[in-house]
Amino acid sequence: MRRKIENTLIYSCGSFVIGIGILGLFLPILQGIIFIALGLYIISFRSERARRLLDRILDRFPRIQKLGTSFLGYSKVFVRKVVMFF
Repeated sequence: MRRKIENTLIYSCGSFVIGIGILGLFLPILQGIIFIALGLYIISFRSERARRLLDRILDRFPRIQKLGTSFLGYSKVFVRKVVMFF
C-alpha cells in the first residue's frame, strides 16, 4: 500500500511540474525547459523511460545541467521528505 501511495505521489508531482513546464514554453515569464527537466527528474525515481528522456534533454541543453544541478539536488531531498511523510 505504501509503495502505491509513493508512486501516485511521485507521478502526480512530476506531472504537475511538467505541466507548468509546458505552459512555460509559451509564457515568457517561466523557463519551461527547466520545469520539464525537473518534472522528469521527479518521475525518473520510478520510470526508466523518464530517466532516459531527462538524460537526452540535459545532453542537448548543457547550461540547464550546470544551473539545475543544485536545484535538482534540492528537489530530490524535498521529494524524499514528502514521501517519508506518507
